[in-house]
Amino acid sequence: MYYGNGRTNFPRLENYKQALEHHDSIKPIRGRAVECRPLLTCAGGRARSHYAIKKGVINGVDCVSVILYATPVITYLADGEIWLEDGGYPTNTTHQVMCRVLGRGHSVFAVGGRSILCLPYAEPEREEWEVAVVQIQPVPKPTNHFFAFPEDAPLRLTVTGTQVTVLNPTPMYREYVLRGKMGEVRKRRAKPITYIRNMAKLMEAKEVDRRSSFSSQGRARELLESSDIADWYEMAKHVYALAVQQTWEYGQGYVYKLTRKGIDTQIAKILRTCYADCATELRPLPFTTCPKSGDTPRN
Repeated sequence: MYYGNGRTNFPRLENYKQALEHHDSIKPIRGRAVECRPLLTCAGGRARSHYAIKKGVINGVDCVSVILYATPVITYLADGEIWLEDGGYPTNTTHQVMCRVLGRGHSVFAVGGRSILCLPYAEPEREEWEVAVVQIQPVPKPTNHFFAFPEDAPLRLTVTGTQVTVLNPTPMYREYVLRGKMGEVRKRRAKPITYIRNMAKLMEAKEVDRRSSFSSQGRARELLESSDIADWYEMAKHVYALAVQQTWEYGQGYVYKLTRKGIDTQIAKILRTCYADCATELRPLPFTTCPKSGDTPRN
């Protein structure tokens, strides 16, 4: 079975047996120093040899891998495991190959530079990170489950009938602001914050140097905790550089705006970053919550 459009038809390979049969049905491209069997059998498929299929052995277990350029994005092992990995390239092309070749109604996408596998099926049998079991059979109200790819290892799956088992799910954590603690921080830093807000009234938005930036988070915290107005002014310049908005308006050209809302937004971000150790905490995400940019893994 094939899946795709008229230009790129990907084979549907759900297990090791199907992958091996497809591999053996493909003739290697002649004249290559290293054997290359193209994955695609559609018109022009042999010319697109960056999509390939290859046999191998991993830890003494026979396997067949779907190759995108030099990366084995899907590996089918004879013991029943299926490995997914992006090789450090969480691109649309990588995810397209995973989705079309496996073809089980799942999706793979990137969030914050990390590949995420989405299984839109029933509830896991148990809320444990060690093994997450998700039914393939759709239910009337399917619930999406999200699994982040590990840092330096493949995402390992097994498929048995209508059941997918994620063998090595990576816990994802989201940072939450502790309002009480952050309120205390704001009270202690009230003077520099007030100074930054008031100085903005004297600034021309188009004169803001948008290249200004902090040398480090430690330096930003040092400026906030200083009692020297010169340090507050340095902090203010960095805040304005982040907060100034540039738009194009017909008849006027580029228009620059420096608003109180924009300044307060940047101050909040800086405080959250500089005082993460005492005013924020990381909380684990359930499988049913889609990770977003800024969420971090914990193995």
